[in-house]
This record gives sequence, C-alpha cells and structure tokens, in this order.
Amino acid sequence: MFKGGFVGGSLLGVAASAIPVHPAAAAQVVTAGISGQLTGVRLPVACESGALVLEIQGVTGSEPNGVVSASVTIPAANLPTIGPTFRTLTFTTPAFVVAGGRFAIAVRSTGS
Repeated sequence: MFKGGFVGGSLLGVAASAIPVHPAAAAQVVTAGISGQLTGVRLPVACESGALVLEIQGVTGSEPNGVVSASVTIPAANLPTIGPTFRTLTFTTPAFVVAGGRFAIAVRSTGS
C-alpha cells in the first residue's frame, strides 16, 4: 500500500527471477511505479501452522539479495488455513521505494 493505495499481486505464478529459500517459500521481483512508503502488500495467502513471514528485500541483478527493508510475521492462527484468500499484510515499519526501482516481495512459512 502506498499512502492509502494498494500494491497487489499473486505469488502463485512465481517468475523466473524468484528464488525458493524453503519448500514453502516464494519471491517475486517487481518494479515500483511510484516513490513512497510501502506500508503493506495484498496477496492471496493461507497458512496451516507456524507463521507466514512477508519481507521486502533488495535486488541484485534479477534476484532477491536477502537484504530486508521491511518485514512482518503473521501467526497461522490469524490467517485462513484453506485458500488462498486475499489479505492485506501490513508492515510494522514501512519500506521506502523509489519509482523505477526494483525490490522483491518474499513470502515463506515457518510451519511444516
């Protein structure tokens, strides 16, 4: 979300630039359309156990580089177990992004 607007997308179809870091993980490299504070992301999610971790990461080349600029951890109890269902996930501290700049939206589960 940018100051009241939404940034949305689907990680169901992971692009070639995505790097799985865990069997239940995905990342998508995107280009910011405007500059501002990225306060959240709207994604289809479901989580049966553990927690869902959403991160905004920097990009090196065409891949997420693991440098986290914003993150949030949501317990599975606060998410649907069947789905996925679109939810807006809000960061505790927003990430600043620059129009034309690239960043990665990375999602992983801590559960089994």
